[in-house]
Amino acid sequence: MLLFDSGETARDPFRRPDTPDGPLPGADALLMPLHRLVEAVDRAAPRRLGVEIPSHQPPEALTPWLPRLDLVAVRFEGPADGRPFTAGRLLRRLGFAGQLRATGPFTVDQIGLLRRCGYDAFELAAHHDPDTAAAALRRFTVTDQTWAA
Repeated sequence: MLLFDSGETARDPFRRPDTPDGPLPGADALLMPLHRLVEAVDRAAPRRLGVEIPSHQPPEALTPWLPRLDLVAVRFEGPADGRPFTAGRLLRRLGFAGQLRATGPFTVDQIGLLRRCGYDAFELAAHHDPDTAAAALRRFTVTDQTWAA
């Protein structure tokens, strides 16, 4: 996995447990599955906190946590899964101002639209070329939708 943030590759400061139910890593920045969010706050007390939600999870479930979260990662379940686009727009409308990251099997061609839906970071699969991802962000400079960010 390669983190693509602000148009270039970056080191991911967030650590995940090795398995969804594995021990919490000792780190200043944790990225946790939703079902372990309370545990991460209570037991690990990281300085920076992120949560990863599956695309079928209603983003509104995070509303009470949004002021505490530095990162929300939304996991695509497949390249044809459109729910992460909606989740990104909803999270931004709910006032989430932290990093919004796309994870899972999405295509590089989707990055431009994901950016317009509020995403600012992307976990690229090993087969994705960072230069192609950067080009996808620059491909369309004009939009005809008034709602577009």
